[in-house]
Amino acid sequence: MAGNKWQISDELWEKMAPLIPEHRTQHPLGTHRKRVDNRAAMNAIFFVLRTGCQWNALNATGICSSSSAHRRFQEWRDAGVFER
Repeated sequence: MAGNKWQISDELWEKMAPLIPEHRTQHPLGTHRKRVDNRAAMNAIFFVLRTGCQWNALNATGICSSSSAHRRFQEWRDAGVFER
């Protein structure tokens, strides 16, 4: 169970996880850094939506970096994840 109101419960995550498209590395050698866990990124997105903070305020929370969370939000928005 989620400890904070902005954290995703296990039950909700089980429903959301299949909606998230698989990410394929775009670098031909696959040398990018490992991506932030999808659930951590979603928790960060929920934190921004719940608190109304700016994306760059995420860096102080330790959830994940603001750039990772914002980039993932844009990817998932473009993929229609939040409309399903």
